[in-house]
Amino acid sequence: KATVSVLNWRPLPLSVRREHGSPQRSGRGAASHVLTVAAALGPAAAVPQAVPGALDAAVRFDNRSFILNGERKLLLSGAVHYMRILPDWARMFKLAKAMGLNAIQTYFMWNFHEPVRGNLTWSGRRDLAAFVRAAEAKGLYVVLRIGPYGCGEYYFGGIPIWVRDSGLKCDKCSDPIWEAEMERIVGIAVDQVRPLLASNGGPIVMLQVENEYNGADQAYLDWAVDMANKATAGSSVPWILCHDHKQCAAVNRDASGAYAFKAICTINGFWMDEHTKNPAQPSPIWAAEQFANNPGQPLAWTEDQGWFDQWGVAQRVRESADQLYGIARHHVFGGSYHNHYMLTGGNNYGLQAGEQVVTAYA
Repeated sequence: KATVSVLNWRPLPLSVRREHGSPQRSGRGAASHVLTVAAALGPAAAVPQAVPGALDAAVRFDNRSFILNGERKLLLSGAVHYMRILPDWARMFKLAKAMGLNAIQTYFMWNFHEPVRGNLTWSGRRDLAAFVRAAEAKGLYVVLRIGPYGCGEYYFGGIPIWVRDSGLKCDKCSDPIWEAEMERIVGIAVDQVRPLLASNGGPIVMLQVENEYNGADQAYLDWAVDMANKATAGSSVPWILCHDHKQCAAVNRDASGAYAFKAICTINGFWMDEHTKNPAQPSPIWAAEQFANNPGQPLAWTEDQGWFDQWGVAQRVRESADQLYGIARHHVFGGSYHNHYMLTGGNNYGLQAGEQVVTAYA
């Protein structure tokens, strides 16, 4: 993956006429970047949507923003993986607040909790509910990415080794063994945090199923989203699918091909203005296709990546100006959720780093 070079950046040609007759300002630059105020703000707000069957109104959303307990919120979050830091979580959350963030994002890593089937641990560093409550105590919302495949440069993507040896033919697919185990652990994880869902007065405002799925088994992805929604039936907290825009859009279609909400589609990566045909990265074309293919959904950027270090690989460095430019562009195009990946990386304890990833997730 590549980043946008700030050395090649030129001012955006933006003409804005302010209210009350104040002067018009204009800039110069490539015509391909011309924006009008209407384009910058995105389409007009749609009627707020809710998760089908929701019995509460804690979480609503439209194409302009998330609406939490009746108030529009611009969600600005940072990722903190509880399995990678010691339980001084309050210190991390204090840092997040000082940065002006209002949300924390984290993965649930299955192998961190169930290294042996049936032997689940939820205490100490593994106390997911305590982590969420600590964020809540600092006035932060929480986005919980359950997966249960999470990638995250974690060992086997968070899937326990015993799953691989359980007789399944494939994982992240329409295999009956995989689907049974996935449904079981998603249900267990949801039960651990159910009292902390926004629909029950808690801080969790989004849940994620799967992660960056780009396989060919659309039936599996459809099943996974249906299974996840069943696990939280009656709750207004939506499930999200990250990154593959076209496959997520296909999930949100009924048998006739009409839009029917099941999951919020989000994106990972680096902002790239030059992406004009492929909406696989945060970009103007992604924003346009998201509004067109998932009407009434907000623009959500789940991973604005700083990248990570690997043994034997030159260190990747992102300039702050590059990241700030991307964040600004995201919000100009109507973005209402942005997540710094990572706020703090922590360490890969107990040989849990993914392939070639150094001990520090940084």
